[in-house]
Amino acid sequence: MIQSSNITEILPAVVDTLTENGSGFATTQTGDAIFINARIMQKMNLQELDRIDAYVVPNYPDVQDRIKYRATRVNRVNEEQVDLGQPPNLEEKIRRLLKEDNGLWSLLEICEELAEEEQVVYDMLIKMEQVKRTDAYYIL
Repeated sequence: MIQSSNITEILPAVVDTLTENGSGFATTQTGDAIFINARIMQKMNLQELDRIDAYVVPNYPDVQDRIKYRATRVNRVNEEQVDLGQPPNLEEKIRRLLKEDNGLWSLLEICEELAEEEQVVYDMLIKMEQVKRTDAYYIL
């Protein structure tokens, strides 16, 4: 980790989740999550498994316990220099989506956001102990 000031850090990470609204998430080598807004995702044309150096600041206090950082800018890392690893599984994608927004999600909204089939998502949701169902799904 390179620290450029008391607030901003530059962390190597992998983009692992793209959302329907154009934002995304990356994961650091230590497993911390980074939120990347839609403007950065679009400007940098980021896709899943892209390696980046993320200029991050601590996320907003109300979400920092779930998503530790938010990116203020990113640089791509030469893909020849890195091992891409495994993409996130469906459970991790659902977990991140629900953590991104404290609101309630319907099954259909989750399916649309993740571009997954309803039965597949439903089966995963009922296996996830932290996810509770009301008229929508949310994470504790």
